[in-house]
Amino acid sequence: MISISSISVGRVSQTRLLPGLKNESIWLINQTNANICLCNALKLYSLNAIAGLNSFLLNATCQLILSPPVLSPTIVYDTQSTLILLHPFTDAPCCSDFSWLLSRVQGSQRRSSDTVSSPSMITINSANTLVSTLTANGPLVRFDRNNLSLAGTYSLPSGYLCETAYYRSGRFFVGCDTPTALVVFNETNMTSPVTVINTGLRSRSVAFARNDTVMFVAVQLGSTPVMMYNANLNTNTYISLNTTFPSTSSYPWAINTVNDSFVLLSNWGSSVPVYALKSSSNISNTWSMVALNFTEVSSSENLGDAIIDSCGRLWVVVYNYGIRIYDKSATVLLASWPLSTGLDDILLLDSYELFLSDYDNSKILHFNPNLQCTS
Repeated sequence: MISISSISVGRVSQTRLLPGLKNESIWLINQTNANICLCNALKLYSLNAIAGLNSFLLNATCQLILSPPVLSPTIVYDTQSTLILLHPFTDAPCCSDFSWLLSRVQGSQRRSSDTVSSPSMITINSANTLVSTLTANGPLVRFDRNNLSLAGTYSLPSGYLCETAYYRSGRFFVGCDTPTALVVFNETNMTSPVTVINTGLRSRSVAFARNDTVMFVAVQLGSTPVMMYNANLNTNTYISLNTTFPSTSSYPWAINTVNDSFVLLSNWGSSVPVYALKSSSNISNTWSMVALNFTEVSSSENLGDAIIDSCGRLWVVVYNYGIRIYDKSATVLLASWPLSTGLDDILLLDSYELFLSDYDNSKILHFNPNLQCTS
């Protein structure tokens, strides 16, 4: 038995800590109070591995926030939650001096990949060693993360016409036009699917939340831009939640998880903004969609991907321009970076290491400033 009284903790009622972008979040069930949750958490993880936990008495669940520290910490009022904080907050090393940050990133370009025909979304494996992209209606191509040397080319089954691939827990989730489905492959075998999720629509990007139990799929040419599923990666089962959202565009393209109650959606099209999908809490199954109107691209541009960095800034890829970066509110344009007119996707890793797919110029771009931010 672990003695909770021997641990220095901070406890705040009616308060919930939001996980940072770099924190893993998992859920425990049948936790009737915060002390029981903490005791059980410490049976699973070391004290140094747990940043804190949110205990929800009403439904006897507990959210563990792992991998401290929590960068740019956000605490919100929640009558159902008790927060136990196991480590003090530190200054968030997210590079708050944005002008300095951007100049360092821009000056850190590394070797680009060799020619890769029409690259789309970029994804990275669990070991953080291989960067992958699916070429339009072609094979999956993998590169060494450090120097973008070719690590392998993997063809899909005959007759498959697919546009995107997203890596998660040893699998690739591939968005296809033929079949009109989201097709799941083991990363070591791209010749035979593990599961075919028949969306009935052109499937594109995928995002996961809530310890990989909820999956979002951006779909095209349907009445809803996003389909949601209850997911179990261990058994490869995906059950539709029958959740619908208002139509935004004919061509939803990229979807990215910010945290367990906040997801970004981008539509490939002109004169469209980035959208935010939000729920009222990390356990609510009710989601709403809000347009981030200041991010709307012009009639001569197409919206690509959108992600949020560890300081909460919004990075938006704009085809036929480059990159635009907005403040936390997504209402103030901080910078415009006309890097290339052919960009369509972005992958932002620790220390602001940046990968970009340049669809028109058939290559992956790589920037690595190796920043160690202190504020």
